[in-house]
Parts: sequence; structure tokens; C-alpha cells
Amino acid sequence: MGLHWSAYYYQPVLDEQYLLTFQYGYRKMQLVRLQAGCQVNHKRVRRLM
Repeated sequence: MGLHWSAYYYQPVLDEQYLLTFQYGYRKMQLVRLQAGCQVNHKRVRRLM
């Protein structure tokens, strides 16, 4: 195959949310994702930002 394993787990929703609310930190961004119904760890949010 030619794709990296992380390409299968890529979530563009986080990128779109970050562009709309770039002043949010990783804690606030995690709360926004949890309220949207997406179970996400703060470490993952911090790494993707």
C-alpha cells in the first residue's frame, strides 16, 4: 500500500473547527468536540493542533 496508517483515522472536522475558532486552546477544543458527540482524548486534540 502507499498510505500511512494515520490517513485512515484522519478527522477533517477538527481542522475545520480549528479554522473557525483558532483562539481556542486544546482544552476548549476538546469540550467542543465532546459536545458535538465525538469522544476524543485531550492528548489527541493537542497533538493534532
